[in-house]
Amino acid sequence: MSVKAANVSTGFSHPHAKALSEPCDSLAVRHDLPVDSLASRRLIRLGRPEDAEALQVVHEAAVSAVPARFYPPEIVSAWRNSISSLRMSSYMADPGLLFLVARHNGAAVGFGCLEGRHIRAVYVHPGHGRQGFGHALLQALEKAARKSGFECVFLRASLNAAPFYVRNGYTDLGPGEFDLCVDLSMPCRRMAKAV
Repeated sequence: MSVKAANVSTGFSHPHAKALSEPCDSLAVRHDLPVDSLASRRLIRLGRPEDAEALQVVHEAAVSAVPARFYPPEIVSAWRNSISSLRMSSYMADPGLLFLVARHNGAAVGFGCLEGRHIRAVYVHPGHGRQGFGHALLQALEKAARKSGFECVFLRASLNAAPFYVRNGYTDLGPGEFDLCVDLSMPCRRMAKAV
């Protein structure tokens, strides 16, 4: 992986790392949660190629947990299988993407991806849902976009995730589609937020 900006705390770097005011390895998960013994074991850091297999598992588990009322089985299957560990690794090596990983007790439990002003992904393993990881990833991506000079971020939310984004201050801009493969797309909601 080619790297351009040094992260002194870890030796790992990414061209967008300087957009965050703190080293990525030290971003707190949720500053508004009560401090407890678990808080010190949660962090957000830059994705690394060696995270790819664990993040593929996170992606597959998160998509597999989507309630059937949102999407038919053929869409869930195509969505679940749309990301391989090789593809995940190539995303993390892409200098145009900021790829963040949420970790808890040393294990990857979620990830998020930013491309310019577009949030491309926020996924959390269902076993770690509703613990602040998605919120922390989203805040870190928004902060990076803001530090890069963007005043607004955009995303396409799956139907099941749209309420999460609304709770986090996003405006629903209406229906959209996300292409899963050549002949299959899934309905989504286009969303935006001033940062």
